[in-house]
Formats: sequence, C-alpha cells, structure tokens
Amino acid sequence: TSDADASGGEPPAFAPPASAQPPAPADPKAVLFGLGVPLLTAAGVAERNARAFLAMNAKHHGDAAVADALNRCAAEQAVDPISWIQRALGPIKPGAPKGSKHAGFSSKNYQYGVTADGFLA
Repeated sequence: TSDADASGGEPPAFAPPASAQPPAPADPKAVLFGLGVPLLTAAGVAERNARAFLAMNAKHHGDAAVADALNRCAAEQAVDPISWIQRALGPIKPGAPKGSKHAGFSSKNYQYGVTADGFLA
C-alpha cells in the first residue's frame, strides 16, 4: 500500500526529511543545524548556503529566536522556508554586527613615534 492508501487521503505536499527532527529543545544551537540545515536543503538550498543563512541569523537574532522560528517553520511545513524564517525573525537591524571585522586598525594610534614635524622619532 502507498502512503495515500495507508492514511486514507492524499500524501502531504511537503514533509521535512526524517533526519530533520528537532533535537532536545534545551539546545538551540543543535536545533539550528540539526533541524535547520536538513529543512533548508530539502527545500533546495545548498548546504553551504543553508549553514551560512542560519549562522548569520543566529548572530543577529540569537540562537534561541532562530531555533524557535525553525521549529515553527517545520511545524507549518512552509513551502519556502527561507522567506518564512526571514518574515518570522524580521529584518536585521542597521548597526547590528556585520559578518566580519577588521583587525582593530581604527583603535590604533598611528601618531606614536612621529614628531610634530612629521618625522620618525
């Protein structure tokens, strides 16, 4: 018998892969990559892009908020999980930390060792 025969109706249009089951709710980081990556890759997102998307959102919104959004997204079986998650979390606020930082050059004192006339001491 097929899935449709066994359940007495149509098979679900979208179901997360079996490997996309959420781990213990106490560990949001495990939910991010244990549920999030399989959920996004099942929707056609490359694994590398899925990990980068999840890490960026976790950095800006926090692990717990992203884990909650992923659990709700999986429960609702969203067709486009990227858009669903972006709407659920909201935009990344201006002034939020960016993806990479420079080596602290803005805090260096470049006048150290230079005399008033511009020569090295």
